[in-house]
Amino acid sequence: MVRYNLLNTDTFYYNIAGFSVSDIYAMPKKGVLIDYKDGEFQISMSGGHQHWYWIKSGWIFRVAGAGYAGLIVANSLIDSDLSISDSKTQLGVAAAVFLAGVVLKKAYKLTLRVGKKYHFEIFQPGQ
Repeated sequence: MVRYNLLNTDTFYYNIAGFSVSDIYAMPKKGVLIDYKDGEFQISMSGGHQHWYWIKSGWIFRVAGAGYAGLIVANSLIDSDLSISDSKTQLGVAAAVFLAGVVLKKAYKLTLRVGKKYHFEIFQPGQ
């Protein structure tokens, strides 16, 4: 294990830890990047090698919806015409795009849950 610091790098050793099959409840999907941070394994939020990650996770839709709403409010403030009733349609579109991003974020999973569809089998050598 190599730990990177600001001024140097440090190597240290961990004993090998065994895991019981019953302790495993999920596995990462193909291409998902796993990082070891703060003493535990975590899924990297950069997405690893996932295709179209920023769209599938809804991040781009949330940013676009919030940015469009901010643009509408900023333009209204510059024109001294801040009225929600006048820009109701535009704010509705911004809210719909943001909501689509939230729904995509909830639906997008980076792990495969162990259960009925995915399971582990233990093979004993020589049997």
